[in-house]
Amino acid sequence: MISQKQITDLRNQVQALENTVGLPESNENVIIEIHKFLDYLNHAWDHDFDHMKSFIYPTVWKFGLGYSDFAHTNAVLSLYPILYTKNITQIKKFADSNSMSLNDLFKLYYFSEENPILQRPSEFAYETIKEDVFKFLEHHKLESINNTLISERAFFFYI
Repeated sequence: MISQKQITDLRNQVQALENTVGLPESNENVIIEIHKFLDYLNHAWDHDFDHMKSFIYPTVWKFGLGYSDFAHTNAVLSLYPILYTKNITQIKKFADSNSMSLNDLFKLYYFSEENPILQRPSEFAYETIKEDVFKFLEHHKLESINNTLISERAFFFYI
């Protein structure tokens, strides 16, 4: 028998799909640039900060990106987790920024003078990681800090 929570979760998933529109064929350059950024971001989490990722996001496989506006000088973006147990698209285009405030979109960015994915993708990837790590360290006391974690934390002072 299906529980009320499962029904609610399914309704939320259907609503999320209804708010998602397909990526037009003419936006190949947008897709390429977003994929490059996501490669930087996911590679950094998986290789440079893998220990911190295991503390902060233990169930996350990769991160995806949603957007409703994507131009050279402005962007409305959202990063969202892709869990190991889910099979969802890595790039989502939303009809508007209001439909981006879904449960699975947990970091929303508005840019009015630049689009960091087009202008500085690697730097922006590390900035988002830095935000997550510092926020985590502010709210959690790590009981077991090893040399690898110390190295990962110290790396931020050089960014």
